[in-house]
Amino acid sequence: MPDYLSQRQNVLTQDPTEKAELNTYLEAVADQFGLRWLEQGGGNPVRELWQDGHALATNEMLTLGHAVSNLAKAHPAWTRHQINQMKIGSAGERAGAAFEIIGLNLFSGPGQRIEPAPANRPGYDGSVFFDDGSSLMVSIKNHGISAHELAFLSKAAEIRNDFVQTARSGGATSRLLRIIAHRHPLGADWALLRRQIRDMFSTGKVEDTPVWSGQVEPLPGEELWLILGDAA
Repeated sequence: MPDYLSQRQNVLTQDPTEKAELNTYLEAVADQFGLRWLEQGGGNPVRELWQDGHALATNEMLTLGHAVSNLAKAHPAWTRHQINQMKIGSAGERAGAAFEIIGLNLFSGPGQRIEPAPANRPGYDGSVFFDDGSSLMVSIKNHGISAHELAFLSKAAEIRNDFVQTARSGGATSRLLRIIAHRHPLGADWALLRRQIRDMFSTGKVEDTPVWSGQVEPLPGEELWLILGDAA
């Protein structure tokens, strides 16, 4: 067995026996995904984690490898389907497949048996059967960053760029801008804030409106900072 762990940062253990066990999880990833595929470029998250040897990437690869190792033995066809989704699916399909594999594996333990849900049962993702005869139906949800938050971050980045450009064009080399949104800003609110940027360095603050409040402060270092938050 190749020693995949020796090629990566490992902050978990230096015990030879435990390291050998961890290496089997990386071997499961190499076997199930294909080593040649893992070593190619292309921006797939699994490839990136495999090729990044730092400690956090190692931990995430070990988590995936443990799940793949367990589920490939018990449910090979289902696991192959999930892995195929992680390799060639859309971004949402990749995230969903990875989340289901890792999420179901969290219920793996002594006296417990995992059964992924059949493809024609969309209401849940799997069942956990216990030695005492009881069972648990599991629905796994992956709540990533929302569209509203993505839009907020994008607009905030535009405001920061305006702030930095205005500061530099006015000769300012170190300023901190604090802005608070008192409700979720609409398109017109962002446009208003961008217009206010040019006046901030003379007034020293963001003109208070039902949406925005804030102020510009000096900084001791040669840096420009913007802190933009939602009061809600």
